Amino acid sequence: MSEKGAILTLALVTNAEMNEWPGYLPPESAKKNSAVLEAGIRSLKIASEAGVTICFGTDLLGPLCPDTRVQHTLGIPFPGGPASYGNGQSCTLGQIKPGFVADLLILESNPLEDITILDSPDKYLFAVMKEGRVYHSRWSKLPVDAPTPVSLIQ
Repeated sequence: MSEKGAILTLALVTNAEMNEWPGYLPPESAKKNSAVLEAGIRSLKIASEAGVTICFGTDLLGPLCPDTRVQHTLGIPFPGGPASYGNGQSCTLGQIKPGFVADLLILESNPLEDITILDSPDKYLFAVMKEGRVYHSRWSKLPVDAPTPVSLIQ
């Protein structure tokens, strides 16, 4: 996979989350789910050691999303900008300079050192920029300049 530039995505978040809810699955299914999760974690370790690019993604957010914690616990590096490689946009994403898309999260701490800070946006997230516009800011020197969303339902 590494030689061919393939990107591995194992969405283990559902398996990890189901194990946190006793009785959610029947006993036989819970046993199978645990085996799938363990095999997936072993696969991630093997792929990481072999130099395979690993992409993590889910539609779960914050404390519901243990993917990042699993990756951090395993010591798998968190590359800055894996989405820019996966969606073919590496020519316009991943850098702060003219001509690049400015989608930024301004954080109090470095997620490369502790990815779990993304589980606590109220504590660590200072501002959100999309396409160069400030949509959210808790920083007085960076005012919000994006248009206020209008409700479509009256």
